Amino acid sequence: MPLSEFELIARYFRDQPVEREDVVQGIGDDCAEVTIADGHEMLVDVSCFAEGGHFQAGDDPAGIGHRALAYALTRLAACGAEPAWLTLALTLPRVDEQWLRDFSGGLLRLAQRHRVALVGGDTTRGPLTVGLQLHGLLPMGSAVPANGARPGDLLYIIGPLGAAGLAVLSLAGELQLPIQQRQDVLEWLYHPEPPVAAAAALRGLAHGACPLADGLAQSLAGFLDNAGVGATVQVQRLPLSPAVEASFDQAGGWNLPLHGQDPCGLCIAVPAERQAEWEQRLAAHGLMGRWVGIVEPRPGLRCVLDDGTEI
Repeated sequence: MPLSEFELIARYFRDQPVEREDVVQGIGDDCAEVTIADGHEMLVDVSCFAEGGHFQAGDDPAGIGHRALAYALTRLAACGAEPAWLTLALTLPRVDEQWLRDFSGGLLRLAQRHRVALVGGDTTRGPLTVGLQLHGLLPMGSAVPANGARPGDLLYIIGPLGAAGLAVLSLAGELQLPIQQRQDVLEWLYHPEPPVAAAAALRGLAHGACPLADGLAQSLAGFLDNAGVGATVQVQRLPLSPAVEASFDQAGGWNLPLHGQDPCGLCIAVPAERQAEWEQRLAAHGLMGRWVGIVEPRPGLRCVLDDGTEI
């Protein structure tokens, strides 16, 4: 006999390892109820992942759950918010208990690491789709804007770049990788590490930040356009993953780090006069960030080699 919606939720999502005092009512009621500490505000990120676009039919379910939450955590970190609560909308073509067991495991293990409580959601029947609504908290008025980059700001990348894109090329059979390199890039594709600690480092210092899930060139171009500025990026300073460096020419050269997906990459605009303070914050939060360019008044994104050649 197939599971009902309530049995499915009870079996795979209700018993989670995260308990937060600010959750008054979580899974099991019609609406979740949470409290917000005085002097704080809430940011909400909504993301949707569909089979055939964001993941493929044969992908590891645990990796789908992990990657979806990692992507949302990265977007929230770019705003300077600490993650708190999560709701999940899951559309399933059928009830596959093994898939649900693995998917919920991948999602909830990452949630536990970052004290994110799953407080509610919904399930329905249809093409396989994962919808997440991630809520975060931060001190009132301290959100990092998406349009705050200013001429003279330094651009920093929290990477590394290219590993996920390299994994996609490998899965598509477009290049052959040594066994260990293939395992490494597949791990980064399915279980990327979100830079959650960046939220605290950004607040009160960065002028703006943007996730790089759509690729560095497209994501950064939109970020700059939103602020009415441009930038020059020194591509030879980009923090490439070791696997990308080892397969650089075979994987298409600069095309991969500039245009390949990076679900947990971040670009941050930092005032030049506070560069030393910013690098101290990076170190204090255990983050690896690299200066790669400068924001300019002239619109557009220019990617150049060290000798000035534009690519």
